[in-house]
Amino acid sequence: MKKNYLCLVVLLTSIFLGSQTPVSAEDMSSIGSASFIENDAQNPPVNPLDPDKPIEPTNPGTNGPLSINDATNYQFGTQKMTDKAATYSALLPEVVDKDTGEKSKVPHFVQITDNRGGEKGWKLEVRQDKPFTNKAGFSLKGTTISSSSITAVSLVG
Repeated sequence: MKKNYLCLVVLLTSIFLGSQTPVSAEDMSSIGSASFIENDAQNPPVNPLDPDKPIEPTNPGTNGPLSINDATNYQFGTQKMTDKAATYSALLPEVVDKDTGEKSKVPHFVQITDNRGGEKGWKLEVRQDKPFTNKAGFSLKGTTISSSSITAVSLVG
């Protein structure tokens, strides 16, 4: 009886396996599609030294597919007045970690997001429209800002 049962299992297995039609990868096809809409959301700024950490914005950002997320302010602290030309370095700005509230000093930065696609490129220009003026309205005539050691950093290659 066991011999007949074993023969039946072998016979059924060979019939089942023998009736399968092999399929190769070249016989398969698939169609995919995607559509995109313009991303006009405001992008939250991140710590320039640790891009995985979001920070509280220093200045309100702009909306749109090409947007400025944040730009730091320039603070020069308290300086002694002089009648001669002088150069003052800006103090490092402080950013606040959005999750922990921890403060840290970072280099001055402008963060820009380009979600337009197509590698269209962009150009950032900065200008000083008027001399430095304090809250009381006193102006330092002939003042200029200059930047050095500017570095571009991308989170996408």
